[in-house]
Amino acid sequence: MTNTKNNVKSFSLLMILGMFLSVFHKNENAWDLANYHYYNAWAFLNNRTDVDIVPAFVNTFFNPLIDLPLYFYIKYFNNYPTILYAFQGIWCGLFLFMLYKIGGLFFNNSKFSYIKKSFVIILVVTAQATCCQIGASTNEIPIAFFILWG
Repeated sequence: MTNTKNNVKSFSLLMILGMFLSVFHKNENAWDLANYHYYNAWAFLNNRTDVDIVPAFVNTFFNPLIDLPLYFYIKYFNNYPTILYAFQGIWCGLFLFMLYKIGGLFFNNSKFSYIKKSFVIILVVTAQATCCQIGASTNEIPIAFFILWG
């Protein structure tokens, strides 16, 4: 039972950390958000995929399902960017929790396992490839989460 409690505590802590990092970084400054991330989700929901002919060039053909959460965040929380960034940080929290669980496969039976798992998370979060993607619409963090989950 204590293992489940530890998982819930770790999950909650890492979700809050991911949301905080996203609000802190405010990484969404990419043209891709306006060019196709928002548009693809909008076109999918409004049956415009067969009407508008390749408005975002090749990027029009990306699967819009991964952009649906961000579309709804923008639709309902556009006037509250801090909330929008916090919701985008959920992906980072999920990603960090997967790193924590995978770290547990390697470090659970060793001395100082929490310190080692925390070091792995700190190392990944501060890496350039991760740090610049937290809270962004580019979908690298969600894809990384699904890959680690698999």
